[in-house]
Amino acid sequence: MIKFSLLLLFVATALSAQEYDSASVYVMFPRNAEPYHFTGVIGSTITFVPRPIAEEEIRQVPIIDATIRYNLPYNFALTAHLGTNYITNLASLGAQWNANYGRLAVAVGDYSSVWYGFASMDGFNVDAIGWLNTPHLSFGIAFDEMLITLRGELLFVTSRSTRAGDIEVASDRNIRAGGSLALYVEQPFFRNTHVLLGLKLNNLSNAYQSWLAFSTFNDPLLYPEFSIGILL
Repeated sequence: MIKFSLLLLFVATALSAQEYDSASVYVMFPRNAEPYHFTGVIGSTITFVPRPIAEEEIRQVPIIDATIRYNLPYNFALTAHLGTNYITNLASLGAQWNANYGRLAVAVGDYSSVWYGFASMDGFNVDAIGWLNTPHLSFGIAFDEMLITLRGELLFVTSRSTRAGDIEVASDRNIRAGGSLALYVEQPFFRNTHVLLGLKLNNLSNAYQSWLAFSTFNDPLLYPEFSIGILL
């Protein structure tokens, strides 16, 4: 999967031919930006499921994803995210308020997500759906050609249901699943393209990426994520 992510990165680089201003190319960095201006990133995220949940051979959960940021007046911005690996699909929509003080920046926001998973296994069909809410707080520092963002999130499961055929085999509602701490770097990569690199540590008792494992393990576990993408 790492080889696939690198291939995706180089393909996106080859397709990108737009002139960029290094100071204005960012999605995760919490600085305010020109109103009514889009930025985005397309790439891949790999989540490593803990061993108590999944066996070694199925611990890596890759997803192709894209994030869009649309800047609004008064330092607000709308955000949207899509991710899929066919079996598991996710869509998010949110908003945040940004402020910057010289090279430092801060943002506070919230986004809601819906995810859906399905699979056919040993003659029966299983599927799952969940609704999530994620408030977050970001701090950033801008260097000459590098933007670094530290972001903390809380994850609340509004509802979740897993079904085997017509039978509901698991469900959750209105629970706090845990939180995460992420580090993102946005910087020039090659010619006029910019890259986003991310490491996210999720401490969760309920992660949508592991829904297919049918785990009843409810203690918080560490779900590391690695992200790579091209800024558009």
